[in-house]
Amino acid sequence: MSWLLLWVHLLALAAWLGETIFFGAIVAPALFGGLGREQAGAVVALLFPGYYALGYVSGTLLVVTALALWRRARPAGGLWLVAALVAGLSLAACLFAGLVVLPEADALRAQLHDPAAPAALQALFDDLHRRAVQLNGAVLVGNLVLAALLAARLSGGVRPGRRLSSYSTDPLL
Repeated sequence: MSWLLLWVHLLALAAWLGETIFFGAIVAPALFGGLGREQAGAVVALLFPGYYALGYVSGTLLVVTALALWRRARPAGGLWLVAALVAGLSLAACLFAGLVVLPEADALRAQLHDPAAPAALQALFDDLHRRAVQLNGAVLVGNLVLAALLAARLSGGVRPGRRLSSYSTDPLL
């Protein structure tokens, strides 16, 4: 059963970390570099519900599996408890960005391109965008910390010269 929990934990982390990096490093720059600001914003607005939904599911799975693995590994499973805490903080940042900041930004986005819109509207939207970027950056850092904790936990039993299987000493087998 522990292998299944670990597999789900790893899969959720890989999905969330991969999504966050891919969106920030590939998708957003490509859209805003290749389309006009209004068009790129419209496309991103279409992507965000799925983007955040994957974060909600992945974050929840990370918290639940880390707590279950901690429970199974007690008293020596302190890293799993730390992982649950980090995953919970990342999930909170994702939930706030998706459920609070995104709806406010979406409401403003519709008004931004109206010539009669006050100039303060753009400043308010820019503030919301900055907050969303900071929250998504926090999620990225949290996921990188989770990856480091997972690597530390998985390598904790590896010692030089110790055979990990009857076939090899390679820690990946």
